[in-house]
Amino acid sequence: MKIDNSSKDKPYIVYLMLNAFRSICNYALEAAIKESNLRGKPLMVVLRLPDTLETGYVRQYSFLLEGIMELKENLAVRNIKLSIFTGGWEKLVKQLSELSEAIYYDKEYLNPGKSREKILVNLCQSNIYSVENNVVVPVEVASDKEEYSAATIRKKITRLLPEYTGELMLESLLGCSVTGPEVGLETLTDFTVADIIKLKNVSAEVKEVPGVHGGEEMAIALFESFVSEKLWAYAEKRNIPGDDFQSGLSPYLHFGFISPVLIYRALHNYPGSNREAFLEELIIRRELAFNFTYYNSDYDAIKCLPDWARKSLEKHQKDLRPVVYEAMELEKALSYDGYWNAAQRELVQSGRLHGYMRMYWGKKILEWSNTPEAGFELSVYLNNKYALDGFDPNSYAGIAWCYGKHDRPWRERSIFGTIRYMNDKGLERKFDMRGYLQSW
Repeated sequence: MKIDNSSKDKPYIVYLMLNAFRSICNYALEAAIKESNLRGKPLMVVLRLPDTLETGYVRQYSFLLEGIMELKENLAVRNIKLSIFTGGWEKLVKQLSELSEAIYYDKEYLNPGKSREKILVNLCQSNIYSVENNVVVPVEVASDKEEYSAATIRKKITRLLPEYTGELMLESLLGCSVTGPEVGLETLTDFTVADIIKLKNVSAEVKEVPGVHGGEEMAIALFESFVSEKLWAYAEKRNIPGDDFQSGLSPYLHFGFISPVLIYRALHNYPGSNREAFLEELIIRRELAFNFTYYNSDYDAIKCLPDWARKSLEKHQKDLRPVVYEAMELEKALSYDGYWNAAQRELVQSGRLHGYMRMYWGKKILEWSNTPEAGFELSVYLNNKYALDGFDPNSYAGIAWCYGKHDRPWRERSIFGTIRYMNDKGLERKFDMRGYLQSW
């Protein structure tokens, strides 16, 4: 929060939408509406599109834009216009600073967003308020440091849940909403998905996933389907690769199409251990990932690992690998391991990767790379290129876990050192893998 009392004569209240692309259970939007009504000043909702280096290819960008088109319609029902800003970040900050008494924006957790936030704080001559819109417990409230594991953050978050899961009070927007050329911003108010793909020069190398669509309505429908059809056996079956008992909500959470608070509240009266197992993933594990990327600026490189993991990998860096693959061979799923190939094909074709197989996928890349650094880098590259939830704190934490992050030392062995080991025999002992192989 930054308060500038000289901004009182400026004409607008602004919601700068950065990563919570929804109209339902959007705390920053509702705070801006309340401020607009209180001050009697019109509300501007300005959306800044992520850079392609933060979002990826047509696959991810089209998924995002489908949601934005739907969002535009949903906001219009509430007499709120949505405008997409097309210029540079500093220019946007300066223009909004001249126009707005107050700016509400979605808090950022990754390096590019945190850099933009610094520019906003330094350049903006308005009252500015960051709103934690995509976690349940605000990151800095949950902990003031990087946490070692789920065990160290679980009690902190659980203790604070009642404070941050209350019902969000909604208000109707009383004033008019004015955006776009009327106030001199470089914005689009009428646009299509194709317009923005062309404008942002988004690469078409990775195509959309057929039948998979973005948006808050799809996110809510997917969640409701999960609760009615899968949650009853989630704890028992979520890790079975051949079964589909995971929620599939990760990309929808990534783009802010659905709020984790909304999900938590919807499950309030759901009985049994399956609810607890799902909330462990949704809140504890996911918000551990946000804690990780927020406090560790090296989240996308092997430097993010704890000392014990880095030292163990360095000790075994020159161990003989069973095989070393080129990056292109792995990208095309050309390893000797049929299970790993199936996982890579799932990622490439569907834009997602079964949670248990994601761990196996990452472990084998470590085993088949010349160095741990190369394996980590390749995992990040493949995930961000093909996954609909690429460039997400959860994704970065999941990759780092394969190298020892948020884990503990295990029995020492070749290549892995004391990093947890996984192999095909372990998959076969735990699961009937035929269904997964048949699917992919």
